[in-house]
Amino acid sequence: MSKSWTKADVVNTLGALNGWRRYLEFGALTTGGQYSEIDRGQFTTCHRLSYLCLRPPEDGLPVDFQSDGIDIADCIRRIDERRLRYDVILVDPWHSYEASVRDLAAGYYLLAEGGAMIVHDCLPTGEDQVTPEFHRGLWCGLTYKAYLDFVIKYSPLDYYTIDTDFGCGLIRRTVPPKELLRRAAPPRPPSPRTAKTEHDPLVEQWTSLGHDHAAAFRFFRLHFRHLLRLRTTDEFLGIERDATANAAIRRGGWQAPPTPRPR
Repeated sequence: MSKSWTKADVVNTLGALNGWRRYLEFGALTTGGQYSEIDRGQFTTCHRLSYLCLRPPEDGLPVDFQSDGIDIADCIRRIDERRLRYDVILVDPWHSYEASVRDLAAGYYLLAEGGAMIVHDCLPTGEDQVTPEFHRGLWCGLTYKAYLDFVIKYSPLDYYTIDTDFGCGLIRRTVPPKELLRRAAPPRPPSPRTAKTEHDPLVEQWTSLGHDHAAAFRFFRLHFRHLLRLRTTDEFLGIERDATANAAIRRGGWQAPPTPRPR
């Protein structure tokens, strides 16, 4: 796994390639951890939603939407009241399954049309990292499983995963949230760009494991490249540059942007 890129590098690169300006970081107080590394020159709107937030964050930067407990309903209500939507949202949740699924749904809801959600910790490397309950040390919890279940349940979604910083899932907002709920269906390949066949037995096997977390992680370790649609950072750059070019061509013109690199 490449360790040269961080989740902040992924966010900054997406912003630079697309000219995006609005960023939201979404998670618990003890997750995230790189809010100070987001490029404020690129992102003129930088907001943070933190829950389980019982003390000021160590970086000294403000929290725009705060919850002392795990509930975030009031935070979402305040964002809605201000009619805020974001081009890039980093979802780095409290790593229980329930919190992860909730944060994925809320993050997708807050995305602007055509925006992208980055999900951290989608590629844990050891069974000791994926316990359902919190433990000290390296804990990725069940976020990886929530991420896969989310993109499969709400098929077709345009997603892939960047092989860096314990896995950075990328989900494009190509379907309005209300339409997404109506289209929840049995697993299908979400993107013709990456799907090989209409029938994906590995996805069906994954779904059949349900909440047997030990069996799910064993299966995941055997088939993670396929399930995650894993891409290198170079492939990520190529995919996103192509997406930017295609969008610009549809608008009537395109000039290649410079290739961003991690600072």
